[in-house]
Amino acid sequence: MRAASLLLMLLFLIVGQSAASEELFADNGKHGLFNDPVLGKFLPVNQAFQASAWRSDSRIFVRFKNAPGYYLHRHQFALESLDPSASFGELEIPPGELVIHPQLGKLYVFYDQVVLSAPIVSESEDIGSVAISVTFQGCSDEGLCYLPAQIELEAFFDSAPATVDSGNLARPSDINVMSFSGPR
Repeated sequence: MRAASLLLMLLFLIVGQSAASEELFADNGKHGLFNDPVLGKFLPVNQAFQASAWRSDSRIFVRFKNAPGYYLHRHQFALESLDPSASFGELEIPPGELVIHPQLGKLYVFYDQVVLSAPIVSESEDIGSVAISVTFQGCSDEGLCYLPAQIELEAFFDSAPATVDSGNLARPSDINVMSFSGPR
């Protein structure tokens, strides 16, 4: 079983994020890995981790809502502005839940949902919506860890989802910033 796990991990490293991997991991009813009888029980990354974004006057927010049995790694988040008129300050991330992973050791993760935020730095007062790129990585409780992934989102002014749990919001007073370097 361990050899099969190592072989699977090697396969993920080889295919990377090339065009071939898009076909290989496609959930299109054809020959993708997620149609394999063993791997078919795992959701494609965009279904396991659903992201949305919005902005207020001075902050950008990103929410990930995870499927049951899936979690995101705290130390793998990154945020980049795709809008030349805006950039972001330090990414603020809630503390997360400490888990002991069999191969990765101690790490902080998020089940259910997490909301990240960062201050918006802009020379313009009226920037409107902001295009962003978010990097993230997650795993399934069943043992599959996805490669780091990126998603592009549009953050519109005051468009927070109604279902955001304010208890999971990153706030400057109670968060640890992106400079996290390992388990506490």
